[in-house]
Amino acid sequence: MRVVVVSAFLMFLIPIVYGSSAVADEVEDAVQAYSRADYRTAINLARPLAEAGNLDAQYLLGLAYLDGHGVGKDLIESYKWYELVVRGGDASAELDRDDVARQLNPDQLAEAKKRTDDWAPQ
Repeated sequence: MRVVVVSAFLMFLIPIVYGSSAVADEVEDAVQAYSRADYRTAINLARPLAEAGNLDAQYLLGLAYLDGHGVGKDLIESYKWYELVVRGGDASAELDRDDVARQLNPDQLAEAKKRTDDWAPQ
């Protein structure tokens, strides 16, 4: 199931609302790098967009931290990025966030929620 979800994410990440904007191009480049296992490039492209509040880039970081691709595996960070996507209005990340939450102990979940609450776009 997870492989199907990741594949669907990688194939259909860019929403129509972005059209051909520069941000969409940068997100698409990050997704393409991730899909060909060039994780460092994907993270380098996605991180500034995620920090600026781009939901697709935030989702990509959640996935990367979940699997440890291009970054150290960090379930607290994964939860944070997925939760930011949900708070940004994309409910499709709820299942991913909840899957990560089940892997955290109560102290880790509290830390993940604190990081999310403390986060602000840059």
